Amino acid sequence: MYAKKPDRDLLVTYEISEERISCKSDVASSDLTWRTILKALRTADGFLLYVGDTQLHWLPIRGFRDPVEVDRLAGLAKEKVQDYNDER
Repeated sequence: MYAKKPDRDLLVTYEISEERISCKSDVASSDLTWRTILKALRTADGFLLYVGDTQLHWLPIRGFRDPVEVDRLAGLAKEKVQDYNDER
């Protein structure tokens, strides 16, 4: 199924603020408020932000410019998402 996705292997850029999460690639974009994130899971490799039972955003640690940005996202997710888990 992944092999057929038009956005597979594309660079996706995220902008994260206190109010929202925006993402953009060459084929799509979305703008979400934090309240649309139902669950957030931090793993050793990155963050899974669930917007539904089967729809999520994957933000790998390797995609962050700086460890401070990783900690900032973790803090925002913990503050803004009721179902937040850190499983590192």
